[in-house]
Amino acid sequence: MQRAASVFICILMLLFHFHGTAQDSSMQVEDLYEEQTQVMPAQGILWKISGGNLEVPSYLYASLFVVPKSLFFLHPAMDSLLDQCQEVMMEVDPDKVDPDYLFRSEIPIDSSLEVLMGKKQYKALWKFMENELTEASIRKVIGRYPPLIVQRQIMFDFCLRLRQDQEAIHIEKYLKDALRDVDFSSLNLEWVRSAWLDQYSWKEQTRMLQEGLDKRLESRAAFEGMIRAYRQQNLDRVWFLSQKAPDLGDNKHVLIDLRVSSWKEALTEKMPQKAVFGIIPAVTLPGEYGLLHQLRKQGYRVEAIAY
Repeated sequence: MQRAASVFICILMLLFHFHGTAQDSSMQVEDLYEEQTQVMPAQGILWKISGGNLEVPSYLYASLFVVPKSLFFLHPAMDSLLDQCQEVMMEVDPDKVDPDYLFRSEIPIDSSLEVLMGKKQYKALWKFMENELTEASIRKVIGRYPPLIVQRQIMFDFCLRLRQDQEAIHIEKYLKDALRDVDFSSLNLEWVRSAWLDQYSWKEQTRMLQEGLDKRLESRAAFEGMIRAYRQQNLDRVWFLSQKAPDLGDNKHVLIDLRVSSWKEALTEKMPQKAVFGIIPAVTLPGEYGLLHQLRKQGYRVEAIAY
């Protein structure tokens, strides 16, 4: 008993000693998170890049990739700014993309969607498709496509209400068809989506597909909110809502990080040589890891052009 008491007293004395040493020490602990990161709001769909090593400004145009025709619009300053640029950049050239490049002709015989989902869920999917989906989506469901691509096609139809004869506009294709005399280039980022898909087995993708179907009404509401926020030029709100409409916004972190990195590299290489007009997904622009902030960190001035 006396020995235990002695040990306890020794421990208290040691603690007191170290506490006093810490109080008297002149060493300071640096707080790595002391400095707040200042990120400007992303309020705008058309952005001017200047300063740094640029002799002439370049521009970024935020897009949602596809929107209902009834809600499609373009920034009124776009025509005049396009005339000042020598090159228009896109992620993927809409005229050169094989629409079936993600088709997987060789898969195990036991990896069909019917087997992966189970008969009951697959039957429910067919009932849903007959009422809500276009023929293009149905072909992807019964074909050998990764389940996450099937989910994207399904949500594309459902959120845009294409079965109700709603027309949709793909902005990249629309602009390339409209601007025949402009020099276009592509970053060829199809590999980004393939790299994302290859992270998941077909079984995991099927689970994610089912979860997406279960939340389809929530996703539709989020997507419609994204369009409203986009029309209000509030890209921070677009990014926030895209979290509940994942594949429509392509907002998986791996997708955004890889795309932002690719855009930053391409722009910083080309902008010192010529004026560039980039058509870029809206979800890659806002936030601390978005392209606007990353370009500012490189020393460029990035400012929205008023509507």
